[in-house]
Amino acid sequence: MRHKKGLVHLGVLAAVVAFVAVFASVKLFAQNTDNRPIGNDILAGICNVNPNFPRCRPKPSTTPTPTAVSTAPEAPADIECKDSWTNVKELGGYAHNAMVNFNDQYLLLTTVEHNTTENEQLYGQEVVFRKMNPLTGFDSGWQKAGFAHSQNSQVLLQRSIDSKTAVDLYVYGNVGSSLGKDRKVFVSSFKGDRGWPEFKETKFNNLGRTGPATAYLGGELWRFRAVYGPTAVLQKCQKPYSPSPVPSPIAPPSAPVNLTAYAFDCAIFIKWKDNSENETGFIIQARTDSENEFQTIKDYVGLSPGADNVFTEKWTGGLPGVKYFFRVGATNAAGTNWTDPSEGVVRPAC
Repeated sequence: MRHKKGLVHLGVLAAVVAFVAVFASVKLFAQNTDNRPIGNDILAGICNVNPNFPRCRPKPSTTPTPTAVSTAPEAPADIECKDSWTNVKELGGYAHNAMVNFNDQYLLLTTVEHNTTENEQLYGQEVVFRKMNPLTGFDSGWQKAGFAHSQNSQVLLQRSIDSKTAVDLYVYGNVGSSLGKDRKVFVSSFKGDRGWPEFKETKFNNLGRTGPATAYLGGELWRFRAVYGPTAVLQKCQKPYSPSPVPSPIAPPSAPVNLTAYAFDCAIFIKWKDNSENETGFIIQARTDSENEFQTIKDYVGLSPGADNVFTEKWTGGLPGVKYFFRVGATNAAGTNWTDPSEGVVRPAC
């Protein structure tokens, strides 16, 4: 009888536990009086006991990481003319100009064609370029750069990162719209007579300073700008460009004088007198009685003479009993001048 009562008690306890579990699962997301889900409190208690419970682990963020925006290309500031500009040649109705020196061969100009068509929506503006050397009279005339049907375009010339001789053309414009909206930046690399084919859209939404409008060629400073109408004009700075003076080339130093060599105390001493004002040091060479060519035995002697600009160097090389001849050279960046060979001296034995 007692055994049956124990089973009944266990059955009642199991039923209560099952009811509580069902109630908790049903009410897990029920609203509390302060509008919080009751399940939040239960889940918080579970997470305090077991942080690794699946529902306690934080969910990965779905917010995209913002990408870094690179600095837009920008032309260098224009070079200042110390005097005044004078017009050299009118180049037509163009605006938004840029110009660079192309490998010291010519000035490379690019600009946006001034739109005079009635149907601007259809045709738009066109980017053109021109190669000029006003010092030789070379002028290619305006040619199509390969970028058309754009509105409110701006241009920027910049040396290519991939090549020291190439020039990249950046165009800031909107294709197919006359409202000036949705403008983007496109780029192409210069291909000589082909201009800038294969423009590609960049990641930039704008350009920095456009241009440049000034460049040196043949020792003169030039400027490409729109002045009136608008009319593009090539100008020259009245004051010629003056590069830093080139220092006069130095001459090789005069050869030393009074060269002597003598044996003493297991060594040979070489003695000479300085005879120049522009040497940076001295070189000592030697040869044996059976050799035709001198060999350097000391490739630099500093400028620390004794009295009366006399130098003395001790040499312990060579072989005892062998006769040696010596010569000394005064040297600088321009060259070396040598003394006549000394009298032969036998290397003493010790």
